[in-house]
Amino acid sequence: MHKIAPHLSLATTTGAHAGYHHLIASTALAAAGSQIPGLGALLLLVLAILFIGAVSSAASAARGLAMVLSELFRVVRAVIAVMFTGVIVLVIAVAYLLHH
Repeated sequence: MHKIAPHLSLATTTGAHAGYHHLIASTALAAAGSQIPGLGALLLLVLAILFIGAVSSAASAARGLAMVLSELFRVVRAVIAVMFTGVIVLVIAVAYLLHH
């Protein structure tokens, strides 16, 4: 009914008045009145929510990547410590064997 009402009022007013120019002006006014107010603001709000969601997802992914890299560096540090200890033991064993 809300879509028919502007057309009915347009037909009523143009039927009472003669002239093609009045019909064009009334059609423009009826079309302007039937637009949804705030559609641009609603679209902007939806885009802002999507942008915030994307940034939040990227931040969560970055935090997860940082945690994985932290664990990887911890493992590398432990492996290097074991290898360094092995090299020290090997050097001491070679020095002992060469000395005797």
